[in-house]
Amino acid sequence: MADPRPQLPTIAIITLFKNEAMNMEEFIRHHAAEGVGEFILLDDGSTDNGRAIAKQVGAQLGVRVVVIKARSKPVRDNQQRLMTAALPRVRADWLARADLDEFFYARTGDLREYLAGLPDDVTSLRVEWRMFASEGAFEKHPESLINAYVQTSTNGMGAKEKVGGAPHKSLARTAEITNVGCHNIHTRSGTRRTVRRSGADPDVEGIRINHYRSQSREYWLKVQVPRTVENSLMQRKPPKRKYNRHKFGKLDPPDGGIDTELRDKRNALGPWLQEKRAEAPVWPRPRTKWMRIKGKIRARYADRAFRRQALHAD
Repeated sequence: MADPRPQLPTIAIITLFKNEAMNMEEFIRHHAAEGVGEFILLDDGSTDNGRAIAKQVGAQLGVRVVVIKARSKPVRDNQQRLMTAALPRVRADWLARADLDEFFYARTGDLREYLAGLPDDVTSLRVEWRMFASEGAFEKHPESLINAYVQTSTNGMGAKEKVGGAPHKSLARTAEITNVGCHNIHTRSGTRRTVRRSGADPDVEGIRINHYRSQSREYWLKVQVPRTVENSLMQRKPPKRKYNRHKFGKLDPPDGGIDTELRDKRNALGPWLQEKRAEAPVWPRPRTKWMRIKGKIRARYADRAFRRQALHAD
């Protein structure tokens, strides 16, 4: 069936992930409903079934899903190199940079309609985060981040955390992109527009990004803490204290207001929310003798790191 809106631009999202299968399906389904037709997923050595879920959900929704094996290293600008190298795989008119815990959405209509209304000289957008608190309410991971978390947090929203302004993610016209970073997408020409997180007028600040950083205790212990410990071991540096196991529920305190805008929009979108969740098989990763030895060494050093953090925890 031909697209009834051929004049609207096409959109792709690029992300780097590791062991985040619990959020993969919602991330793809939400952005597909917002008009995203391509997902460029860089797999940073996952051992769960996130790749299988991504391909299965993409086939169900009829969107293009490209999964690329890309091992990140703890060196300066390595993520930028990985994502910039994946640019030739992008076919869409616009490219968005988002992690699996971040959700772009248009406050009215969808993302394609919003981008179609931008002036031709605007080649990139910088959209400031709206941070959501974990509230310490979920031990097990909820089926939906958008439905579970509506309490915002002011932590992580201040301009002091980033030299270039408040924390954000970006979108840009693909033809103008020179490189893709962790937060910014750099273009060779044109105007960059900043969308403030506090914008109240949907006609002016018509696009938002919700960031669910802490989520559940299960996610915190299975994803955030191991990722921090692994990076610290490779960098030979102490782990970041804000991501230790004792900080769950404290990193993003529920000191903002209640924001149900995305949840209300999503629940009004239609039957795709009631579709059966993907049940992709878990493919066991073969473990060699050397892999078992490395696993024991990592576990030993991770335990020592946790003990040091516990001694100095607030």
